[in-house]
Amino acid sequence: MSVNAEEVTFEALESTDVISVELVPERKGLILKHCEYYVSSRRHGTTVTRRYNEFVQLYDVLCAKYPYRAVCTLPPKRVVVGGGSPLFLQRRRAALQRWLGLVARHPVLAHDADLRTFLCETSPRLDKPKHDEFILAGTQEDNARDMSTDDMQESFASEQEQLRLAQLGLGRLFKIIEKVEGRCSAERADIRELGAALHALSAPAAADNARWAHMRDALRAAAELVFLFFSLLLSH
Repeated sequence: MSVNAEEVTFEALESTDVISVELVPERKGLILKHCEYYVSSRRHGTTVTRRYNEFVQLYDVLCAKYPYRAVCTLPPKRVVVGGGSPLFLQRRRAALQRWLGLVARHPVLAHDADLRTFLCETSPRLDKPKHDEFILAGTQEDNARDMSTDDMQESFASEQEQLRLAQLGLGRLFKIIEKVEGRCSAERADIRELGAALHALSAPAAADNARWAHMRDALRAAAELVFLFFSLLLSH
């Protein structure tokens, strides 16, 4: 079986869209507060505001239009415990950015009109298409009719194995990143505790003499350096 594999270059990857999803600092809503996101597209040069439900609408539309395309699942809207915590909101923001970035770089989904509307229009109206209103564009390979049943089964089995290996690799990466994040959080906590201890030691006392005054000044300077280092860690 002959497979026409297209070579992917760095220039081609650079020409793909770059998506940025940032959390709006203030929550919206009078009674029920909800989060909004600034969604930016480098290709279109646009920045729009989106809610999580609008991501769900785009996901439903893409799944309906491209039933034979693997559209990855959205991150959950909320969890039972800690659904409104800053950590959960930041993780969901990062997951939404990864999801939209994958869609915007897909060879077929990237050119979808509804995706362009989502990225460019201020108030997008994404209506889920009916079955008889469109042809399933981009869901068939160009040479699919020329392939025999055995070739199609072989190709399907090969792609299944590739997806399995990719899933295992991504799962391992996720566990490694979680461990790195945990170690970084522990290091930040230790540095914060170290700075607090040095600051407490540098506090003036009534019985301080000249020697202890010099030591107190040195401890205060060390505490300031520790707090400066801690602030640099938080900014990265």
